[in-house]
Amino acid sequence: LLEYVGFVWNVHRYRWNIRLQELELFFEMNGHTKVPSKGNNNTLVNWIRRQKSEYNKYVNGEKAQLDEERVLLLRSAGLALDF
Repeated sequence: LLEYVGFVWNVHRYRWNIRLQELELFFEMNGHTKVPSKGNNNTLVNWIRRQKSEYNKYVNGEKAQLDEERVLLLRSAGLALDF
C-alpha cells in the first residue's frame, strides 16, 4: 500500500535521481551541463560539484558514493567527469 501511494523507501536514492533528472533536463534545454551558479541553480550546481568530487574518489579507489552505474548515468546525462 505504501508503494502504491508513492512512499519513498530510500530518500538518498530518490534525491539523487531527482538531481539527475534536473541535470538531464538542463542538458536537453541548453546542450551542455555548465550550469550557472547564479539564479535558482545552486542546489544543482552543488550536486554536480559533489558528483565530480565523488568521481575523483571513485577512480582513485577510495570509498565513494558513486558506483559504475551512477557514473554511466551521469555521463549519459552529458556530464563530463574527467578533467
